[in-house]
Amino acid sequence: MTALAKVLTRASGIEISAEILRAIAIFCGAALLFGLVVATYGIESRPRKSAQDDKWNFCLTTAIVAVNRRNHEQTTPPEPLTGL
Repeated sequence: MTALAKVLTRASGIEISAEILRAIAIFCGAALLFGLVVATYGIESRPRKSAQDDKWNFCLTTAIVAVNRRNHEQTTPPEPLTGL
């Protein structure tokens, strides 16, 4: 571990101690283990959709459509009426 810390220090120009390198290795190992457990047992990272999600999605979509319509009406000149 100390030899690797020396090589990284020499290559990067930043002082890297063996303790820091050990902490990084433990953290990466824990993250890898967690990822393997999630992949093995199929634990979902997001909860399932609910009826409330559908309501929020509908409201958000409606608001976006209304704003787009308002912006389009303000920036587009009215079409001339012909034949009257």
